Amino acid sequence: MSADNPDGAIEVVLHQANEKIECKVTWLNGDAADYDLGPLSWHQAKRQMKASLARDGYVPVDRWSPAGTDSHRTMRHFARTPANDRLFPLER
Repeated sequence: MSADNPDGAIEVVLHQANEKIECKVTWLNGDAADYDLGPLSWHQAKRQMKASLARDGYVPVDRWSPAGTDSHRTMRHFARTPANDRLFPLER
């Protein structure tokens, strides 16, 4: 994980390789997982990762920003919200 990683946050890095976008997620325990998102646009890849992590209770803690000096890499941090802070549907 990078030095500017917020405490308790996972790091998601998107990287464009030729025609497809790859994703690397570094989890809290230090394990990293690589995902091939296929031939998506940057916008679609960002939305897909945000939606996927949201299903598991993760919310963004910062904005997408360049990862290093490579213009083909961007990163964002996500953290899991405490259970009592999550929004649940109202029952009527």
